[in-house]
Amino acid sequence: MEPPGSSSYVLCRTRARSPESTRIERIIAQCDQESAVVEQQLSAKAGFINGCLQALEQAANEEVVAIDAQIGAIYTQMATLEQKRREAIAQHVANKNEMNALGEGILSPIRERLEQLSRRTRFHRSLMAPVARLPVEILANIFEAYVELKETPWKLALVSSRWRTIALSAPSLWKYILVTNDECLDSCEIWDVGGDIGKVLSSGHYT
Repeated sequence: MEPPGSSSYVLCRTRARSPESTRIERIIAQCDQESAVVEQQLSAKAGFINGCLQALEQAANEEVVAIDAQIGAIYTQMATLEQKRREAIAQHVANKNEMNALGEGILSPIRERLEQLSRRTRFHRSLMAPVARLPVEILANIFEAYVELKETPWKLALVSSRWRTIALSAPSLWKYILVTNDECLDSCEIWDVGGDIGKVLSSGHYT
């Protein structure tokens, strides 16, 4: 008997195959070929897809890098503009302060001069007033009538230097002194000092 591995045994086995077995083997071989083709196609498509994905990823990375660079440039420009804005504001404030100081230096002497001229104008107008031409005796009589209305002679002394001189040189004006409390202007006190103003000042009632 021939061993299983001999050529005569294989030949006998081949001859012993049925047509159905041959057809099945042929179908299996065809399926294997089609499977190999499909695998090759799938492998090719997978390679193509992987290549596309890699290309897209590289393009996306490059675009992200470009966008990051643009954002950095924008931030740099914003920082530069902010610095320029702050410098412009500081310069504006410095210029304004300088102009104010310059204007104050120019206007201050002018204001002082205007105030002097205003005082001189008021003084000369007061000299031209009819009351300024009244004799001392008539003014003293008017002052006495004013004090008799329970008014203080201190108000007369504050009008002008001429009135102050007349008021202080008339002892009759100081016979009755009206002293007003600074804390309550409605409260006042009148007393007889006998025409001695020094007595009032030394008594401490008038402050």
